[in-house]
Amino acid sequence: MIKFFRKIRQNLLSEGKTGKYFKYAIGEIVLVVIGILIALQINNWNENRKTNNLKQIYYKQLLSDLEADKNYADSTILILNSQIKKYEVYKSAYEEPNLAIQSTIDKMLESAGPTHNFKFKTSTINSLINTGQINLLDIEMRDMLAKYDGSKNQTETLHAYNTSFAGGLSQKVLTTAGAPDLLMRLRNQKLLSGFLEPVIKIEDSFLIMEGYLWLRNTSNTTSIHYLNELKNDADQIITILNNKIKK
Repeated sequence: MIKFFRKIRQNLLSEGKTGKYFKYAIGEIVLVVIGILIALQINNWNENRKTNNLKQIYYKQLLSDLEADKNYADSTILILNSQIKKYEVYKSAYEEPNLAIQSTIDKMLESAGPTHNFKFKTSTINSLINTGQINLLDIEMRDMLAKYDGSKNQTETLHAYNTSFAGGLSQKVLTTAGAPDLLMRLRNQKLLSGFLEPVIKIEDSFLIMEGYLWLRNTSNTTSIHYLNELKNDADQIITILNNKIKK
């Protein structure tokens, strides 16, 4: 093609048609510029297509993560609510007058149980932030994801702090009164019971356990509130993602 154009220019010069030569040369330059612009446009189109395809992949990964977060939040709320209900059953026992010490302790132990630690397993948002790919998303989506991720981390951190403190109280009970079922085992052991009586601090353990149960219940109630807020935030983002995902 280049040889073809060069031959035309040479013919025009050899025939002395200088005016036509310059017109043809200008036309050739225009054609070259147009070709370059078309090539750039095609390249931009290909890059935009690749970017859009990558964004679709991220949208689907985010959607999967958010659904997984909601399911995890639901299962965690069930566990926390179960602990709260046990605590409410224990507190309701105080409506009866003149509670027996041993039966009260038994009910307390029934409502105790371990604290529940939780941590979300999804990581697409953090991956996008760490790789800088988060910038492929529009500003509104970036802001919503950043707010959601911050709230999720805050919920985990707050619950971990509270459960750690509560766990410390439960460990203190073990050092002052022994295993939870020790008193039950000592009921028929007068000699052993008399030997341990000066050492076992039932009163202190009772108050510490009360503090543990109250703190765990308060922590669970607060965490349930934050988990429900996270689910609402996730639903809003899911709605937007569904509109962005190509069907």
